[in-house]
Amino acid sequence: MESTIKAPIDTAAAALATAAALPMTATGEETVTLVRDLARIACHLGELTAAVRDRWAAWGTVTPHLQRAEALAADATRCLSHAAGIYVFNSTQPLTEHRPAGPERIAHVAHGLRLAPSTTPVEVGHGRPRPVHH
Repeated sequence: MESTIKAPIDTAAAALATAAALPMTATGEETVTLVRDLARIACHLGELTAAVRDRWAAWGTVTPHLQRAEALAADATRCLSHAAGIYVFNSTQPLTEHRPAGPERIAHVAHGLRLAPSTTPVEVGHGRPRPVHH
């Protein structure tokens, strides 16, 4: 195996070994580290899948499956990274402001806007709330 392919595998194996040794009573910080390691593993999986796809390009019937696997790895990377980031954000908020992170709250936080309290249902489009008209 080439060293460029072996390096991510070694990194992933080390992260998985750390995860397996982590007790169920791990702190939030240890768990965030684990989730971030899982995101890196998913990223490496996508990179390895892309490398295989490039090598097997002549096998047209294999390519769609590898493209789908690469997309799934990218989705897993993004979801795990977002989960870790949202957890860190929520865990640093004062208890008086701690609310579940709904889609509109995440959109506002991502754009650095304050979320105004409201009882009006809203839908989120491009990070801006709009009243829902029935």
